[in-house]
Amino acid sequence: MAKSIWKALRFFSLTIAFISTSLGISMAFYDGELFKGRPFYVVILMIVLSTLVGLFVQAGVNLVNDYFEGKYDSANAAEKKYRFLGMERTKTEICIFLCGILCFFAGSLIGLLLVYFSNAVVLAIGIIGVIGGYFYTGYPFNYKDKGLGPLFSFVLMGPLMICGAYYLFALKVPAHVILASLSVGLLIPALHISNELRDIERDRLNGIATFSVRFGFSTGLKVYKGLVVGSYMMTVILVLFKVFPLFTLATLVTVPMALNVYKLHNVDRVKFVPATAKLHFVFGLILVGALVIAGF
Repeated sequence: MAKSIWKALRFFSLTIAFISTSLGISMAFYDGELFKGRPFYVVILMIVLSTLVGLFVQAGVNLVNDYFEGKYDSANAAEKKYRFLGMERTKTEICIFLCGILCFFAGSLIGLLLVYFSNAVVLAIGIIGVIGGYFYTGYPFNYKDKGLGPLFSFVLMGPLMICGAYYLFALKVPAHVILASLSVGLLIPALHISNELRDIERDRLNGIATFSVRFGFSTGLKVYKGLVVGSYMMTVILVLFKVFPLFTLATLVTVPMALNVYKLHNVDRVKFVPATAKLHFVFGLILVGALVIAGF
């Protein structure tokens, strides 16, 4: 059971939340908002707590997603089933769901602590994140099954999380921060689509109408390519308009990596997903590092 829960957690993908919160925090540092009027130890505490909130919420999304899509190991398929939320589910599946809810609950509790350091806007952002994350595949909405997965993954894990982390420290979200969130943020729906392309046959068989199932493998791949190219283009544009410092052009060193990842769609679609996640992580880490260096 523990192995199934760990697999459902998809630990490698939690880098999305880490990078998004880190980008918001590093933008606040670059803009001179991070330590404004706060003791050093309070800022460090807020950084740790905001990162944990992001990680717990995404972990909840991953676990609940596995439950609603019925992804479980074949070794558990013979388990006795119980009536749960109107469906017949194994003990392992029920535990995966409850672990997901527990992650949402833990993220919410930590979020309440952060409200103490800011205001009710942070609470509203957190509520939107938790509700949006649950209904990613949760009923009655299940917007992934409506072909809206890439859009909502971008909004919730990109601009909402990045701008939310920035707001926590600055108590405002200037337009340039929203624009900055588009850079690495565009790689988030790209990762989502890589996951859809990997599972397209199984999703079609199970009647899960993802974006790629609805519009086809070719269209999904074109959108993936456009999002990755758009991420690099947005970074360059933001440097030209002085939203990002010149240092952030260091993200361009990942272009060869992006080209190699793209080739995997035709070679090994299983590796295509974690490779895209790694691209997002490395790109984001360089971006965050460049902002921190430029902020000193």
